[in-house]
Amino acid sequence: MKTLLILLTSAAVGAAACGSSATTSTGPSPAKCPVSLSAPQAALDPGGGSATVTVATQAECGWTAASDVSWITGLTPASGQGAGEVRFQVTANPTTAMRQGRITLNGTAAQVSQAGVSCRVDIFPQSRPFDSSGGIGTVEVAAPASCAWSAAATEPWLTITSGGSGTGSGTVSFRVAANTGSARNGSLAISDKTFVVTQAAPGAAQCNYTLPTSSVNVAIAGGTTVVNIQADAGCSWAAASNVAWLGVAGTGVGAGNGSVTVSVSANPGAARSGTRKK
Repeated sequence: MKTLLILLTSAAVGAAACGSSATTSTGPSPAKCPVSLSAPQAALDPGGGSATVTVATQAECGWTAASDVSWITGLTPASGQGAGEVRFQVTANPTTAMRQGRITLNGTAAQVSQAGVSCRVDIFPQSRPFDSSGGIGTVEVAAPASCAWSAAATEPWLTITSGGSGTGSGTVSFRVAANTGSARNGSLAISDKTFVVTQAAPGAAQCNYTLPTSSVNVAIAGGTTVVNIQADAGCSWAAASNVAWLGVAGTGVGAGNGSVTVSVSANPGAARSGTRKK
């Protein structure tokens, strides 16, 4: 029995020796198909647009692209193999703050930055006339979502009733008191813009206004044009635009015959039309 036990032990040792050539590693495997990404270094335009991320990897390596923010869209191609480029779109940034997102391929991330929009405030219209009885009016304020502004009256007979301040687009409401004296002018200061109010004197004669030219064609590149106004002597008027791409130079107010210079911004799309009110 002792001899038999020795033989069995030797056989077991031999079997272990035969299988010793097959080993399993429990440590980390070396990285296969590493990916290197190159994204735009400068912050993208706040108005949005397209850009590309360059992919560097081995020819046999496949990859899948994804974005971690909703404003980076349209990854093309969304997957591929080997070196190449991934084109993407960014939507317009509605705030004044820079924002950042990432495009990831196989765990490797490329950071994308987009600048914030400038804090520009526009008002529509830019002016309005009132008769001697006064009344109420409104001014529409257009501004980026995170842009703060305030409004103030420059004359005691002008009162802001609501919308004295805000963030983003809004409306300023105001009241004009009755006029018992001579014709007068006042204004509302809204951020860096001025809204002009003209008010006629009591008993002022009925005024007649004429625009000799009812329409003007402007080239696609935009520019300026002069609009003539015919009015009875002493009759005041104020010019205002109803669209953002038409601007009125100066205060846009006057009395009697006169003219107004209108600026037209470049047109990026289809033919369009707007009006300038007197």
